[in-house]
Amino acid sequence: MYTVRNKVIIGTRERVEQLITDNLTNANVYFVFPTDIAATVWTERVLELEEGGAVALERFNAWDKFKSESIKSQQQNKTAIPATLRKLFATNILETNKIDCKKGTPLFTSLVVPSYADSSLSFKDWIASLLPQLSSWYEKAQVAHKIEDLFEVSSLDAEDRDLFTLYNAYKDFLDANNLFDPAWEKPPFYDDGKIWYIIYPQILTDFEEYRVLLESANNVCLVDVPDSEVSSQKEEKLIKPTVFTYDNTRAELHALALYLRKIADCSNSENRQRIAWQDIALSVPNIETIEPYLTRELKLYNIPYQLRAGKKLSQYPAGRLFSLIQECVSSNFSFDSIRELVLDKTFPWGDEQAINQLIEFGVKHNCLCSYKDDGKQVDVWQQAFSKASGEERARVFLFGGKLGDEDSKVGLKKALEDICNASTFSEISKYYFVFRNEFFNADDFSTEGDLILSRCVTELQVLMQLQKEFGEAAKCKSPYSFFCSVLDQKDYLAQSEERGVNIFPYRLAASAPYKQQIVIGASQKELSITNQPLHFLSDEKRKKLGITDSVLSKNFITLYAQLSEQTAYFSCSKKNFGGIYSLPHDALASTESTVEEYTEKEGGTVIDAWENEKNYFLHDNSDITTPFVHDMQKIGFLNWVKQTLPNSKESEEAISHYLQNFMLSELQNKEHNGKIRVSATHLKDFAECPLKWLYTRILKVQEASLEATLMDSVWVGDIYHAIIKCVLDDIKNTNQPLHLENDNLPQLYIESISTNCTKVIDGFPKSCGRDKAVSPLTLQMLKMQEDIYRDTLTYFFTSFCSWFAGSKITSTEQEVNYEPEGKNWYYTGRLDCCLLHPGNESMDGGKFIVDFKLGTPPKMADSLQSKTSDMTDFQLSLYVKLYESVFANGKPAVMGASFFSISNSSPTVILGRLNQVIDGKKDKYSPNGKAFVPRVGQSEHGIDFSDSLQKLEEVTQKFVDCISDKDLTTFLHPDFSKIPYETCAGCKFKGLCRTTYSIFTKGAN
Repeated sequence: MYTVRNKVIIGTRERVEQLITDNLTNANVYFVFPTDIAATVWTERVLELEEGGAVALERFNAWDKFKSESIKSQQQNKTAIPATLRKLFATNILETNKIDCKKGTPLFTSLVVPSYADSSLSFKDWIASLLPQLSSWYEKAQVAHKIEDLFEVSSLDAEDRDLFTLYNAYKDFLDANNLFDPAWEKPPFYDDGKIWYIIYPQILTDFEEYRVLLESANNVCLVDVPDSEVSSQKEEKLIKPTVFTYDNTRAELHALALYLRKIADCSNSENRQRIAWQDIALSVPNIETIEPYLTRELKLYNIPYQLRAGKKLSQYPAGRLFSLIQECVSSNFSFDSIRELVLDKTFPWGDEQAINQLIEFGVKHNCLCSYKDDGKQVDVWQQAFSKASGEERARVFLFGGKLGDEDSKVGLKKALEDICNASTFSEISKYYFVFRNEFFNADDFSTEGDLILSRCVTELQVLMQLQKEFGEAAKCKSPYSFFCSVLDQKDYLAQSEERGVNIFPYRLAASAPYKQQIVIGASQKELSITNQPLHFLSDEKRKKLGITDSVLSKNFITLYAQLSEQTAYFSCSKKNFGGIYSLPHDALASTESTVEEYTEKEGGTVIDAWENEKNYFLHDNSDITTPFVHDMQKIGFLNWVKQTLPNSKESEEAISHYLQNFMLSELQNKEHNGKIRVSATHLKDFAECPLKWLYTRILKVQEASLEATLMDSVWVGDIYHAIIKCVLDDIKNTNQPLHLENDNLPQLYIESISTNCTKVIDGFPKSCGRDKAVSPLTLQMLKMQEDIYRDTLTYFFTSFCSWFAGSKITSTEQEVNYEPEGKNWYYTGRLDCCLLHPGNESMDGGKFIVDFKLGTPPKMADSLQSKTSDMTDFQLSLYVKLYESVFANGKPAVMGASFFSISNSSPTVILGRLNQVIDGKKDKYSPNGKAFVPRVGQSEHGIDFSDSLQKLEEVTQKFVDCISDKDLTTFLHPDFSKIPYETCAGCKFKGLCRTTYSIFTKGAN
């Protein structure tokens, strides 16, 4: 029997089992394990060894519980300080420091640099983590300085002075509130008649703070990690645990899944018994990154699992509620913060109709955020509701009041402000339940959501109790912010009824005696663990104080290997998902054999149903048999069958009939005898992809936008076009040709630009032909940008006049329609600007059509039909066709056509010749040089504009024929072979229509 007289015991699995079972009958013996998981699994193991019976659970403790409940002060009237109260102390001392910094007398100059004092509350968790270590630091600093009181040392640097200040403040706080910090306790350890066995203290990162106290105690025995050099069965050197190495993480996870299926299904093995899923512990370093890939692989192979990695309460969907509330209030109820809160389906909101109205209202009225005007805060929501009628339900939801005959309600805004501005934790609780009862259907919470919120409320109740018990010591300036920070740090593992492979973060289950321990990702980097006492000090200072680091890596690896009933399984990948190369930990022995070869030595093989399925389809091998298929295989097959079932003929006819009627209703015009409207934009989209045209122009499919913006994407272009039209009209009314004066704009042009900028912006959106309501903040922003518009247009018109000097403006924004004889369609277009030039040696005379583009205009090659490329942009060809058909009896009359970029202030000439005049000189620069295309005849490169007009008519005919086809074959049975893959790859509708791809072929689609 092992007794406390043995101060240190080597704790192999067998010895710990013997130690516990031998002392079960002694009610005074207690066991302390590194984690709750270890305590629970050891309890279950003891019950298994005893073959029934009962065990007093209070005798199996986790280290954290032991520290807080069993380490007592020598002065028995003192209470151990709760961790949350430490954090409150850290919060308050940082608030005090912030105030003192403003007075010029900061408490801290090194721990918190004065320039960061205003944002120093983000350091509160770090400051709180220093407090238990300050006693150790103080003692070591006394020895280093050879003096009893550090206050007498004048040579302390800024960091040491700050630590000394913090030490004294914390010590005074403990004394004033009759508290003690367990980490500050000195021998002797309080003896209450209990005997304590501390299991594997070497893997505890904070054990050094308690080592002297516990090693000196007569009623404490330390059970050490087995020496990695000594075997548990024989006194001989241990062989290093084997690690299987794979090329990449995907291969590693695949091998893991096969191994799990192997050890859980050993019916064909004579050498080992089947291990139940719940008796397997899978430890994963960097679990946050690996988890989605790992769980996917386990699901593929029908391996049940239970994630045992706790998350912060605020990271659970329901736990986000409190941070979402805080964000709403701190951002003055910005659109984004309200949207994030009210559209979160985790919460069963009572009035979804009001929520939908509110979001639609915010998008429609650009309620992006509140702002200051002349130093006054303007609530953008209140302002928008005051100017817009309707949406009364949304207004009452946000601001409160009565809706019809209903009772008066509390508004969301006030409810959230009450919570965040509460002066005590009790007030937070009070206002939270008012909010919950008013806005949620409490009975509709999911089971998990209800559990998480209940756990959050429990944490709030702990704070309420602290405040009740310790009064002023447990108060802080912003209780709600502190409460949210507690949720950010509090780990919680949601209970699950699912049973399966236990998935842990690395280290958590190392001291638990599972039947099968598995560690993946066992690289040198991931398994390296170093304990650094007083880690907040620099390496130089720690060296002066005689502090050394302790490497814990081998201790953990040894425990995983020693405590696994079956041989522990370690694996590592040479390259992870990020492409980073790694090596196995040096405490492990790499092997060249595969896990399949390794497991086959124990008898039996594992069947890979997925591999069999792949081989069956690739090689059409009917000899391949699989005794079972996984659930995911079955689901995939049934979905495939469902998708490949043909639609009935009646169903397809009904779809085509309805769709064609809808198309024609969108495109036919009664004023043109029911003919189909054809525009350049329709032709461009149709030529690129008929389905894209259908989704964009007819069905108007678009992603639902829940974003509030100050400016729609098209508004800037609308504003520029409106101002340009007004200025061109002013110039046209002078009946004078475009010109420059000494290469500068005439004063008349400058004044027109300035006047019309103001007029269009002040009159927006009506000045641009739009009736959508806009936010006052949008109008304010546009007004602030007026000088930018003015400067851009001044540069634009200077360039425009240099290219078209001598030309007269004949029309602006002119809508032109033309019905070709004998056709069932008509062309339509709006010509931005038509000019007339008398002609000279630098420019062909006649009409010149200009279309303004805010951004990059289409390329010349895309706008002309040639022998080497097809025309894909039909705009200027259509405009030429329209003008000549309506105003010139179909004869060639347009000598030039060009796009003109507003932002770049330069033309892209498609038809004719255009030359710039600068410094009174002509022909200085031609945008299309010798490649210019004449209206009649061919260019030097053989391009004939009549080919473009012919292509225009061909595409138009095809467009109309496809729409008129009663079967709508082009749309219901598209031929994707005629559409380049690149077109589909960049199309936002590819998820709707493109479901079949050819792969592994040259020029694949």
